[in-house]
Order: sequence, then C-alpha cells, then structure tokens
Amino acid sequence: YKPDVRLRLVTEELGFESDEESAQFIIDHAGEDSASLLQEKDGDVRILTGKAGAVFENARAAAFKHVDIKGQI
Repeated sequence: YKPDVRLRLVTEELGFESDEESAQFIIDHAGEDSASLLQEKDGDVRILTGKAGAVFENARAAAFKHVDIKGQI
C-alpha cells in the first residue's frame, strides 16, 4: 500500500499524453474533492491514492455503463 504516488506514474501507466492531462482528468472527475487529491511533495506532484480510487472507479463505471450487444457474438 502506498498512501501517495507520483503523478508521472499515473500518466505513464494510464496512457495520458502529459502530467497536465492526467491532473486535469482528476480535477474534472473528482469535483469538489480535487484539491485534496493532488499535493506537491518533494518537488513532485503526488496523488493521494486512498482518496483517488473512487475517482478512477467512477470514471470507469461511467465509460462502460452502456453495453450494446446487438449483433455481437
């Protein structure tokens, strides 16, 4: 368990184009809690993983909310 991870790790692992794009994703999907998810520590921007899990889970659920299986095998 890591209480926080570098934003760069999230950018690379999830395929964002830049750190700014991944930070913007978190801000857009976290709503009012976005300020508490990102913090600067030791010269890096870090994401508090304990609080950020719900942001990514909600975004995933929204992306796959509608499944159209008509004509699929």
